[in-house]
Amino acid sequence: MKKFFKYNVGAAIGALVLIILLTVFLGINRTVSSYKNSVINAFSKSDNSVSADLQKYGDYANQLYAIASANGCNVTEFKNSLSKLNAKDPFGGADYALRNISSSAAVVYNELSAKQNVDDQQMRSATSYYYEMDSTVSRIKNNTDYNNKAKKYNKAANAFPATMIVVFTDTTDDAAVFE
Repeated sequence: MKKFFKYNVGAAIGALVLIILLTVFLGINRTVSSYKNSVINAFSKSDNSVSADLQKYGDYANQLYAIASANGCNVTEFKNSLSKLNAKDPFGGADYALRNISSSAAVVYNELSAKQNVDDQQMRSATSYYYEMDSTVSRIKNNTDYNNKAKKYNKAANAFPATMIVVFTDTTDDAAVFE
């Protein structure tokens, strides 16, 4: 082997470049992978996690949807937005879904509030669900542990040379960041 590289300097340089590239590739892949695992753990680590809060949010939104739908409100956009909420995956666009649901829930709630023939108990329940949704969004946005880890992952995965390497090793989207 020593004689081979002595007489084939090009092969030695090629082997050295290959070793350097392989070291960089494995190091960056490991770093991004460790950031991704920390995001996943922070997303669903306890009963007070972002995942649990998103599930509660979805429950409240479904209740509001049922009341609004029963009272003849236009809930098409609200239902479409709600169907896109994935409370189990931090890489499934939950941040965009949450914004869309919040926006369409406000429209539906305002429409429901403007109706004259809504039962008082239904209106109180709808109001309660609407404000619980708002409270849950605040709690999710204030989960700095998760949001900081998601930002760190997104920054690492979208920086060069990780962008070149992640293409081959990881096909997930950015982690959801709730701001």
